[in-house]
Amino acid sequence: MRACIDALRSDNPLESAILKLRIDIEEVAKNYEHLDSVLLDTSLLHKKLDEAKQSIDFLYNGAEELEDKVALINEANEHAQQLPSLIKKIDLGSQKIKDKLDVLTTADEELQEKKSQLYDDFKLIHSYEQEASELIKECKRSRNVAVSEGLASGFEKKATELQVSINWWIVGLVCALLFGMGFGYVRSEQLTEILKMDLTVGQAFLHFIITVFSVGGPFWLAWLCTRQVNKCFTLSEDYAYKATVTRAYTGFQDEAEKFADDTAQQIFRSAISRLDEMPLRLIHDKDHSSPLHELMNSDVIQKAGPEVMIELTKAFAKGKQSLSSKAKETLSPKPPQPASVEPVKTIN
Repeated sequence: MRACIDALRSDNPLESAILKLRIDIEEVAKNYEHLDSVLLDTSLLHKKLDEAKQSIDFLYNGAEELEDKVALINEANEHAQQLPSLIKKIDLGSQKIKDKLDVLTTADEELQEKKSQLYDDFKLIHSYEQEASELIKECKRSRNVAVSEGLASGFEKKATELQVSINWWIVGLVCALLFGMGFGYVRSEQLTEILKMDLTVGQAFLHFIITVFSVGGPFWLAWLCTRQVNKCFTLSEDYAYKATVTRAYTGFQDEAEKFADDTAQQIFRSAISRLDEMPLRLIHDKDHSSPLHELMNSDVIQKAGPEVMIELTKAFAKGKQSLSSKAKETLSPKPPQPASVEPVKTIN
């Protein structure tokens, strides 16, 4: 190196130029070796730069997240500064909630007790309701039985009264018949004695009227008693039948409830139709005042017409005439004159 430097210092330019070029070549050779090492180091540096870029990118992304976390931390810090007051408020609210919870617990216990008591009361009310339903049914049945028994007792009372009346009318009938038979027997004895006497037409007619009234009165009373016995017996049977229907209606109604059809309504309509019938329907509209009146208004006489009445009148007149003639023949030995018969024909 020193020789080179001395050559450069010499006055020969070529030699100095060559020496300078040689020096430069040596330096280039040295620098080339250094450049190779630098290039080798450059590839490694490039790798490191890539790694550093990745680290920077990672750090950049992490920095964004870190900013968010820092903002969150700041916000949490602000909230943390407010945390004591919030804790106090939460404590106060928790105490209030606890107090209200105790009140609600007490109220819930009371409500459960009342609920249990209400459930027991409901069971009791349900049992009372069933008992009330049964009592209502019994009351309705008792009412129906009472009504039925009342109606039946009323009907039976009327039937009993009519039976008593029938007995009295029968007693009257027997007495009338006995009196009629007695008067008839006495009057027949009297008529037998009277027919032996000489009587005028007026006397015979008078005795006939007396006989009719003396015997007809008891028999008239007997006819009246017979009619009353018939009416009372008919009404008594009607009242007894209604009493039987009234008593049987309650039993029929209980049995009819077992059927799903309208049997109960049919029984009710049948019973009402029987009870609604008037007893006087069994008594005839015409009420005769005497046996003769009844005989005159009978269908047989009305169908026969006035001819039968004329024939009966003629027969009655002939009978009276023959009775009068027989009486005269018995009392006098003389034969009856035709003139004595004329007044009878004239009167009748």
